[in-house]
Amino acid sequence: MLKFFEITNTAFLIGSYPLSYLELTGTVFGLIAVWLAARQKIISWPLGLINVSCFFVLFYQVRLYSDMFLQFYFFIMNIYGWVIWHKQKQEDEPPARLQNRQRILLSVLIVLVSILLGFIVSKIHWLLPSVFPKQAAHPYPDAFIAVASMVAQVLLARRVFENWFVWAVVNIVCVFVFYAQGIYLVAAEYVLFFLISLQGIFRWKKVTNTFS
Repeated sequence: MLKFFEITNTAFLIGSYPLSYLELTGTVFGLIAVWLAARQKIISWPLGLINVSCFFVLFYQVRLYSDMFLQFYFFIMNIYGWVIWHKQKQEDEPPARLQNRQRILLSVLIVLVSILLGFIVSKIHWLLPSVFPKQAAHPYPDAFIAVASMVAQVLLARRVFENWFVWAVVNIVCVFVFYAQGIYLVAAEYVLFFLISLQGIFRWKKVTNTFS
């Protein structure tokens, strides 16, 4: 059973790329969950729990530590979003929108916290060598992914329209970082996530305009 969680446990080859069962399972459930979220389907949240559990283990093994910690946060937020969406759906509430001032503050916050987290993660192999024996890969872009994803996940859980704009930027950065780190299927998944985030923008915009 434990062998399933090793990235060396190959499901099949895509060309010369060995695709692990772990990466395959996390990718499939992640795509389904995000696709359903863009359609405001509440089942996206329990499916997302499987995705983040797989990716927690995957990112540890490829030394993307900020993304690893991010999956723990995602696990909690998936449960939170599940509860909030159920309540809002029952009350038939439309998606919310941010004010311009809130958008600017969130953008500045994401940049500043990303720089701070990136610095900490770049030194984590010195701070906790027994847990993280190897230096973090791409600490600053990885930190941005983590911080911006946390903001986007809160907005998504609270059904705030702007979550899809944040996800679009995150997905673009993810493609480059994951490709550089050799997890090619996950990189390809985030290309699809980017397209789904665009779909989410257009779908949710129609709903918010309907209620405005």
